[in-house]
Amino acid sequence: MLDNITGKILSIQEGVAVVNTGGFGWKVLTTTHTAASLRVKAEVTLKTHLVVNDHAFVLFGFADDAERDLFRRLIQVNGVGPQSALLLLSGFRPDDFAAAILHEDLDALTSVKGIGKKTAQRLLIELK
Repeated sequence: MLDNITGKILSIQEGVAVVNTGGFGWKVLTTTHTAASLRVKAEVTLKTHLVVNDHAFVLFGFADDAERDLFRRLIQVNGVGPQSALLLLSGFRPDDFAAAILHEDLDALTSVKGIGKKTAQRLLIELK
């Protein structure tokens, strides 16, 4: 499995960075927090998680281990896929997400696009 990717940022768009490494441009899906920390032409190392499905190989990149570890935990929750996990992490930094779970803040969780009441309740139950 890929643990990280190091290379030069070729481009950054909302939620997607292209990282050039070894002559290949890797499309890496990122949280808004990670994307905001990147600069075109800068050398970067992103922690990664590779999702393989029937249609594609999708590489997710994170600024640090905390963000990647929470992503991995979120995709284990029934009904939360990689895209929903990425949206949650774009709406919350890991510490803020932990606080929302600890305080059972259903309103904060449902404020994230694509996260309904049932999914938010499941997150509270499974992650508390």
